[in-house]
Amino acid sequence: MEKVVAGGAAFILVGYIIQNIVRSWFKNQFSRIERLEIGLSQLKETLPKEYVLKDDYYREIGEIKEEIHKMREEIKEGFRRLRKSLKGKQTKNEERTCS
Repeated sequence: MEKVVAGGAAFILVGYIIQNIVRSWFKNQFSRIERLEIGLSQLKETLPKEYVLKDDYYREIGEIKEEIHKMREEIKEGFRRLRKSLKGKQTKNEERTCS
């Protein structure tokens, strides 16, 4: 009978130890999950402030390229008008060399 009581007590002790190990492991896992959820929610808040979506980036770059293209065309047109208005006119240097 003493062996049965000792065996039962040992079984209860081992069960208690295993229960505590499993409980601490689950607590550890749940705390890790909570930290990950907190980090994920913080990331969701900061991402839109620090980074740009690919579609938004390409749309904005496209608009910038269009504006640059318009400015280049305006500059080219200005040079064309200038060249047209100066065509056939002599410069001061040319007048001095011709005399």
